[in-house]
Amino acid sequence: MADTGRRVCFEHLKPNKKISWRRAETRFLTSMFSSLRGSSNLLRSLISRPQQAGRWISHPPILSTRTYVTSIWKNMKNSELSDSLSRSKELYKTYKPITPGIRHLKRPLNPHLYAGRPVRFLTVAKRKKGGRNNSGKITVRHRGGGHKRRIRTVDFKRMNPGIHDVVRIEYDPNRSAHIALLHNRDPAAVGSDKWSYIIATDGMRAGDNVQSFRQGIPDGFIPGFKEKEEGDEPSTENSAQILALGLLRSMTLKPGNVLPLRLIPPGTVINTISLKPNGPGILVRSAGSFGQVVAQDEGNRYVHVRLQSGEVRKILRDCCATIGKVSNSLWKNRSLGKAGRSRWLGIRPAVRGVAMNAFVSFFFHFVLCDLFPCHLVMTILMEVGVESLSLTSTRYRYGVGEQKAQGRGSLDLRDRRTVTRWLFVSGQEGKRSKV
Repeated sequence: MADTGRRVCFEHLKPNKKISWRRAETRFLTSMFSSLRGSSNLLRSLISRPQQAGRWISHPPILSTRTYVTSIWKNMKNSELSDSLSRSKELYKTYKPITPGIRHLKRPLNPHLYAGRPVRFLTVAKRKKGGRNNSGKITVRHRGGGHKRRIRTVDFKRMNPGIHDVVRIEYDPNRSAHIALLHNRDPAAVGSDKWSYIIATDGMRAGDNVQSFRQGIPDGFIPGFKEKEEGDEPSTENSAQILALGLLRSMTLKPGNVLPLRLIPPGTVINTISLKPNGPGILVRSAGSFGQVVAQDEGNRYVHVRLQSGEVRKILRDCCATIGKVSNSLWKNRSLGKAGRSRWLGIRPAVRGVAMNAFVSFFFHFVLCDLFPCHLVMTILMEVGVESLSLTSTRYRYGVGEQKAQGRGSLDLRDRRTVTRWLFVSGQEGKRSKV
């Protein structure tokens, strides 16, 4: 009798005739307990925070489905900073090795780079020469081919003062570092004064602003600051001047700003250093490189700067430099992956000089040296373009012993002093030399 009553009570909960009444009863009890549990949680929250009870009652919250803690990341907005902090090992983009060309391919991750084309009027066409000079002779080996490029006209002088906004960071195929597109806030500026490219410093992003103090600190930029002239005698600075100098450094020593070396304190990291007061920056411009101001000269004329090679160079105090480190520091650890990618960059295969042109070496050994003097043979080889000659067999054939040859594997025909000594030694030994 009891089972019949229960069956009648839960008969309306059956969505179809295939579900038994016992399963319908189980579903009803489960939903009832779930609603009670949700009501108890709501009541507990109202008791713990009674000040918000009125607002919750008048505006009941929208109850969403339960989510796991591990699924919270789906609703979070990924930022560049969080991505870089969470990435401990994945500094480079790698690929699944489905082909031999991408098995060892490794590229630095640069999601901030602009994917479009450069500004057209800030570029010029690059005409390739294949490593040849105006006479058609190859002066730089292993050059040729490659993808078509356009040269970006980078502003290395930075003569325009005022605030410039960083519009975007771009890839430059002609250099290892990235470049930044600047927009001058001056409404009177037009053309290349309005838009310009500079070498991007490490950490520079779109939306930043940079300034150039190459022409000096503007009047009234820092109240109470007065720059010393060359003829001024050193005097004890008062507290107001020290405070003004500290305020000046805090406002000007920012990555991307250009300052004279006399205004840069020792220990500052710099790049794009000029060697003339009005010349362009020519030192420290490759990816990841930086210099460092070591000390100011006592004679108030030079500034000691440590370069990337470790050399400490004395540079005029009126020369300028950019604050910060050059961008794209991971460039040196990249891997091209295949030989074709090197050809895209315009780099041809490299071969050892002593291993090339075996016919010339044979012709020199057995034909020319029996007919003509050695110095005339050297001149003929230089005219046809041969720059080095293997001494593996000639050092014994012409009397140059192992010690006298000083372990040289090849003879550089462009070095006249070495060629003269080699001909003299071979003539003294009397081995077929007609000098």
